[in-house]
Amino acid sequence: GIAKRLRARSLEVSLAAEAMALGILQGLGLTPLNRIMGAGGKFYLLLPNTPGALKLLESLRREWEAWAWEMGASLLPHLAWLPFSGREFASFHVLLQRLHQKLAEVKLRPLGFLEATQDSLRPALRPCAACGLRPAREDEPGALCPGCEREREIGGRLPQAYGVAFFRDDPPRPFYRFPALAVGLWSGS
Repeated sequence: GIAKRLRARSLEVSLAAEAMALGILQGLGLTPLNRIMGAGGKFYLLLPNTPGALKLLESLRREWEAWAWEMGASLLPHLAWLPFSGREFASFHVLLQRLHQKLAEVKLRPLGFLEATQDSLRPALRPCAACGLRPAREDEPGALCPGCEREREIGGRLPQAYGVAFFRDDPPRPFYRFPALAVGLWSGS
């Protein structure tokens, strides 16, 4: 069961980054050609420096952080952006260094929407037997949380899948639900 969950977890990290990038591009009416790079759970997009774009980025950051919190905060999305001029793009390596510094600063404040109040605390429940982070679905020894149950199911189906597909509504089970998009396995039919 561990190999299946690890396979599914690795897929979830990649798909979460892909869903976030697609959500940003769709929200701004841009195409995938605005993606400069994407690998290893990271992506770099070339976006307009407009008030509308900044508002969308801030809104999506909050939405993804709320999603992460709801899912047990075992996968934390970090979204950073850096305005620059066209002239600065000629020294791309310098821009990447500045962006990596900005990302490091964002990582110091995960789940920025939370405040340390009693309202943000959850009641103590039996932890998941697999991840130990999220509450188990049932109060029984060895019980898994919904996320680990999904990972076991997806990880078992993944070797036979032909690919993945993104859905706005009604994805086939099992699937990953991200803000704005869901991702499911494609069986070829």
